[in-house]
Amino acid sequence: MTILGFIITIIILKQTKDIKKSFLNKARLPEIQNELNSCASNINKQIDDWEGSKERISVEFSKCAGLLDSLIKKLDNEQNIRAKALLKKLKSRPYYILPPIKNRITNKETAWSLYEDLSELNSNLSQIIKDSHWG
Repeated sequence: MTILGFIITIIILKQTKDIKKSFLNKARLPEIQNELNSCASNINKQIDDWEGSKERISVEFSKCAGLLDSLIKKLDNEQNIRAKALLKKLKSRPYYILPPIKNRITNKETAWSLYEDLSELNSNLSQIIKDSHWG
């Protein structure tokens, strides 16, 4: 009888976690996506004037990194692979025990590549949000 109770408890805990994640998707993902979209738009406007906008672009990518940290916690493992990959390009961890450090964006080509990855992630996130409204 106690084994059956334990199994039922585990099942209920898993279902509760799934409901919580579903609620977070419907409530917070649209806000995060709008903020990521705003950062991407700012980067796109400034990237053509690379020499005059390096610092502002770097700040926008830093904002994106913070949003990606939050986003990763709200997505399922299979859905957050792109977010983790982009975050790894923006911040690296040289040693596992040390906190991550921000990678420097040293040229326009790197900035364009990161912008493309961010745009792809935004599109993917938009589809996830649309799917969550159906389920």
